[in-house]
Amino acid sequence: MKITRPIRAVLFDMDGVMVDSEFVYMKYLLEFAREKNPAVTMEDINPMVGRSRQDSWMVMEEVGMRPEFDLIVSGKQFKQSKPNPEIYHYTADTLGIREDECFVVEDSTVGIEAAYRAGMSIAGLKDDRFGFDQSKADYHIDSISDILKYL
Repeated sequence: MKITRPIRAVLFDMDGVMVDSEFVYMKYLLEFAREKNPAVTMEDINPMVGRSRQDSWMVMEEVGMRPEFDLIVSGKQFKQSKPNPEIYHYTADTLGIREDECFVVEDSTVGIEAAYRAGMSIAGLKDDRFGFDQSKADYHIDSISDILKYL
């Protein structure tokens, strides 16, 4: 089912969508947590996925993808992390478009919640590794290229 309203921007989450860094991040977080408490499991730290962490968007520059994007925004620019929708409001405002003209590709529970609170259309990129709640996503996709079906 295609989106019937005009979409003027597609916004991609970085960690877990553009770069599959969440698994690596979670592995290191688990190792660190186990130094403090050996009983910690991956399930205990899964709620941390999608929260603030070291920026990985510089990877875009390193792999030569930076010119393909009109704007790159980092969560470090904001006082609060997702699920606060500030990052999405800022992005729409900077691009000079309304929130309802944005289509967001997210994977994490907090990222989907942020886009939902911002009033944007959301494609949830399926990822069964972390137990994400993607129920607030308007669409569910197996790969980024699947968004073409909806635009």
